[in-house]
Amino acid sequence: MQRNLQAQQEESRRRKRRVTAFHGIVFLVTAVVAYGATLDSTPEFLKLMVYYYSLILLAAVLFSDRIREFLVLRGGPDVVIFGLGDTGATLARNFSEAGHSVAIVERNPDNPEIGICKHRGSVVITGDALDWEILARAKPWKARYLFAVAGDNGINGEIAVRTHELVRQKAKRPVTCFVHLTDSTLVSLLAACQVGTVAGGPFRLEFFNIFQSAARMMTREYPLEGGDTRGHRAHALIVGLGRMGESLASHIAREWRSRHEGTDHGILITVIDNDADRKKESLLLRNEILGTSADLHSLSLDLRSPDFLRILSLKAGGLEVPPDVVFICLSDESLGLSTALEIHHALEQTDIPIVIRTRHSSGLIDLVSTIEGSEGMYRNLHAFPVYDRTCSLDLVLEGTHERIARAIHDQYLVHQQEAGMLPGQTPAMVPWEDLPYDLREANRRQADEIVRMLEGIGYGLIQRGDGEETVAFTKAEVEALAIREHDRWCRERTDAGWTFGKVRDDAAKRHSDLVPWEDLPDSEREKDRNAVRTLPAVLARVDLKVYRLSGSVRS
Repeated sequence: MQRNLQAQQEESRRRKRRVTAFHGIVFLVTAVVAYGATLDSTPEFLKLMVYYYSLILLAAVLFSDRIREFLVLRGGPDVVIFGLGDTGATLARNFSEAGHSVAIVERNPDNPEIGICKHRGSVVITGDALDWEILARAKPWKARYLFAVAGDNGINGEIAVRTHELVRQKAKRPVTCFVHLTDSTLVSLLAACQVGTVAGGPFRLEFFNIFQSAARMMTREYPLEGGDTRGHRAHALIVGLGRMGESLASHIAREWRSRHEGTDHGILITVIDNDADRKKESLLLRNEILGTSADLHSLSLDLRSPDFLRILSLKAGGLEVPPDVVFICLSDESLGLSTALEIHHALEQTDIPIVIRTRHSSGLIDLVSTIEGSEGMYRNLHAFPVYDRTCSLDLVLEGTHERIARAIHDQYLVHQQEAGMLPGQTPAMVPWEDLPYDLREANRRQADEIVRMLEGIGYGLIQRGDGEETVAFTKAEVEALAIREHDRWCRERTDAGWTFGKVRDDAAKRHSDLVPWEDLPDSEREKDRNAVRTLPAVLARVDLKVYRLSGSVRS
């Protein structure tokens, strides 16, 4: 891996030297042509044409990056990405291929991805993203999406704080900032904090972790059922207990508990790592779900030692319970493939899925799959390219705000259909994918205000634990929240240019419900009340829970 990175860096340096040489040649040719134009035998009009052409060509060569930066940033980029590591580079590629204008801030001028991104048409600003001057050059207040993927949690958090300050002062539309946190547990703990705009500006905050997203996708594609088809407990074997392995173990336990609420036993999870015992204890302290919903076994083994194969061999009496699925979560892809092959031969079964974590969709594992085909001996080996899968636009843009907005809209459709409304009868009576942008944004704004509305009646929002029941609002609380929601909706419509009209006219932006709560027909009031009643259930769908703040009294 290190040699591959060095080769990429050397290729980047060679590319820079070739570009520099080309610029030098163009400069020399331009100078010669410009000099020839000064000769007395050259017509005057041709002299001027050659002279100005030479100046324009020279400026284009010398300042090509600045010209591209000006053209892209003049109207504002769609996306600004801070950091050009694996996550940032994959995001930049996906957004560029989707037709978005992209600006990138990268600290390392020798990053081999810089030339690739420029070739795709992205603007790359080299410098420290925490430098106010560098930050302002990227114009984050004009973007729709920001991604802080520059390094550790502290750096990404500081980038979010500084971009919020610029957005608060200059933005004219909502800007969503996605902050990558390397600790999936921290993402879960901060899930409630990201709901709602940051005070003082149109700034939406989303925390995400690619390993948490990958774990969710892997368990969906390779689920663990009850285990009874083999006559034993459901068993997941995880090799490698780094960030990917930890996220996977936690998600497997959570998924198992959600599907088997009434069972007494948890799922069996075996983890193998060089330092598995210590990592297991640390993991249990940080993830309560693993202690209550899983039977977590650890085996501290060197993957290259004979003991590893003896433990796995069923004939040698290795694992007491054969695994239903194996997840290889090693950062070294060569070691991951060799480990998968050894496990495959030790288990002597080709129907047990062995999923190998990779960085991208290429390499040895894809080669094995190509050679073998779907019916070969290694047909149970599956590569899971973490960055390609988790950095897809559909997935990465579906943060907590977006999922709440979708859930609100889905609940609205159910309620309206129960009331007799037909699909397509109004612009809002369509699935989320077909909903006009302004109506999607209306749902997002409703999601933004949830925390503030709940705090107004003595409630807060936290991460939902397994088995916890959703709260039920009192009649008085429902009425208070419904009034707040109607007032919020009126402000939003008025700010968008809507006015009162006895008959609703979307084209003319007139609405009959733009009246004070006291003047609203009871049938329309009931729509707001129903939205409030179902709010706890809607939030539970995205693993959030409404709870009463200490010291507050129920009304």
